[in-house]
Amino acid sequence: MFNLTVGVTYFKGTIEFYNRSVTVNGVLRGLSTGCRRGAAWAFDSAGSPLDNRSTTAVCNGAVSKTIPLTADVPGGAAEVEVDLLEGNGHRIASCHVQRGFEYCE
Repeated sequence: MFNLTVGVTYFKGTIEFYNRSVTVNGVLRGLSTGCRRGAAWAFDSAGSPLDNRSTTAVCNGAVSKTIPLTADVPGGAAEVEVDLLEGNGHRIASCHVQRGFEYCE
């Protein structure tokens, strides 16, 4: 699980590690005065990036979002970074989750 909260906006949900992929499922809350995007990065065991993607901006309440990541290496991703971004892509909160320790805030 992850929980990134800034003021009354947030991106929170779950991270599922698979053999060659990762799925980040969450609820993203933005406001008309502060649009938000969610993003995620997958890393291998050496810390090298495997994939990264972000959501579209949310500006009017809470919306379910899914971020699928490719981790096409033996054993899949070792770590995922989840980010809460401003609507323009500026990171305002982040956390790292290692496989086997699926919680961060």
